[in-house]
Amino acid sequence: MKSSINKYSMLLLLISIILSCHSSQKEGLDKTLSWSLIKESHKLLKSGKYTEYVNLQREYLKISEQNGYERDKMLCYTNLAELSISSGNTKYAVFLLKKTEKILETFPDIRTEAILHESYARLSRYLNMHDNSLYYNAKAIKTVSQLGDVEQKKYYLSLFYKDRGAYLYFSSQRDSCTTYFHKALELTDDRAEILCDMAEFYRTSGKLDSAFTYLQKAQHAVDLHKIADQPDYLNYHINLIKGKYYFNQHQYKESEVDYLASLQALNAINKVYGSFYFSELYSWMTRLYKEIGNKQKAHYYEDLYSHEKEKIEYSQKSILKPVMEKFIAEIKKDDEKQHGRMQYTIISLGILCLIIIIYSYRQVKTLQIRREILHNKATELQGQILDKRYEEILDLAKKNDSSFLSRFKEVYPGFITKLMDINPHLESSELVFCAMLKLNFSSKEIASYTFILHTSVQQRKRRLRRRLNISSEIDIYQFFNKL
Repeated sequence: MKSSINKYSMLLLLISIILSCHSSQKEGLDKTLSWSLIKESHKLLKSGKYTEYVNLQREYLKISEQNGYERDKMLCYTNLAELSISSGNTKYAVFLLKKTEKILETFPDIRTEAILHESYARLSRYLNMHDNSLYYNAKAIKTVSQLGDVEQKKYYLSLFYKDRGAYLYFSSQRDSCTTYFHKALELTDDRAEILCDMAEFYRTSGKLDSAFTYLQKAQHAVDLHKIADQPDYLNYHINLIKGKYYFNQHQYKESEVDYLASLQALNAINKVYGSFYFSELYSWMTRLYKEIGNKQKAHYYEDLYSHEKEKIEYSQKSILKPVMEKFIAEIKKDDEKQHGRMQYTIISLGILCLIIIIYSYRQVKTLQIRREILHNKATELQGQILDKRYEEILDLAKKNDSSFLSRFKEVYPGFITKLMDINPHLESSELVFCAMLKLNFSSKEIASYTFILHTSVQQRKRRLRRRLNISSEIDIYQFFNKL
C-alpha cells in the first residue's frame, strides 16, 4: 500500500514539473511575440501602411488564438482601436476596447490595462473631452509604472508622457506641457520625433526662439544616432516645421527652401507615407505662395492638396473602412462560434454531471443493498450460532452434566456476575439452579433433570427469593429474564 502511494506521489510531482515547464516556455514565447508585435506595429503605423498594419494584427491574432496567448489577442484589439481612433471610426474603436476589457476581466495584465487606459485617453482627445483625456492618461501612467519589464516600462512611459504633454496643451494647461515632454525625452533614445513635437509646440505657442532651438536639437539627434529606418521621414518632419517657423518669421525664401527639402524627403518615401503627409505639406506650400503672390504655384499646390485630400477620403472609404469592417465581422463571427462552443460545453458538462449523479446514486444504492444483505447474513449466522449454543447448554442441563455451569457462563457471561453482585455467597448448586430458571425450565422439568422431588424445587425457589431479596409479588422467571 505504501509503495503504491509513493508511486502515485511521484507521478503527480512529474506531471506538475512538466506543466510548470510548459507554462514557463509558453510565457516566454508569449512575451517575445508581444514585444515583436509592439515594435512592428509602431513602425507600420508611423509609416502610414494602414492596410499592412491591419493585416499584421490579423496574423498575430490568429497565432494568439491558436496558442492561447490572451495578452497578444488584447494587444491586437488595442492596436486596431488606436487605428480606428486616428481614422475617426470611433464606433469600431469602442467595440474593440470593450472586447479587450472583457478578456482583461479573466486574464489580468498590467501592460494591457495601461494601454487600454491610454486608448480611452486618445479617444477622449479625439472627441475633445480634454478632462477625460487627462484622467485616463493619469491612470495609464500609474498602471504602467507597475510593470516589471524595465524596457517596456520605459517605452510606454515615454509615449504616455509625450501624450500627456499634448493633452495639457489642448486643455489650455500649457505651463505643464514641457515638463512631460522632458520626462518623455529622459526615457527614450528615439528623441528626434519628440524634439520635433516640442518645436511645433513652441512654434504654435508663439515662442519662436525656443522652437528653433528644439529644431536644432532634433536635427542633431538625427545626425548623432544616424537613424537608418526613418531618416527621410524625420527630414520631412524637421524641414516642414522649419518651413512653418520661417513662415511665421516672414522669412519666405528660407521657408520655401525648407518646404522643398521636406517635399524631396517625402517623395523618396511616397509609397510608404501616403497622402496624409503630402496634404499637410501642400497646404503650407499653398499658403506660402499665396503670401508671396505667386498665384501660379499657389494654384498648383492647392490642386495637389485637393487631390491628396480626395485620395485620403477615398482611402478611408475604399481601403481602410472595408478592411476594418471585414475584421470586425470576423471577430463577431468568432464571438458567435465561441458562444456556441460555450453553450455546447455547458450542455455537455450538464449531461456528464447528470450521468455521474445517476451512476453514483446507483453505486450507492447497490452498496446499501449489499450492506443490508451482509448485515442480514451476519445476523442470521449469529442467530444460528446462538441457537446452536443455546441448544447445547439445554442439552447439558437436561443431562445434569457437570460442565453445564461453565458452558452457561460462556453463553451468558454477565448473568452469573450480576447474581454474585447481589449475593457473593451463593453456592455452586444455587448458581446452577438460577441458570436453569434463566433457561425457563419449569419446576417439574428441574425436578426431573436433577433427580429431586418437585417439593424440593419449590423450597429452593423460596430460599433463592430470600437470598436474592426477590419480592413475593415478582415472578421469579421474569426476574431472571431481566437480569
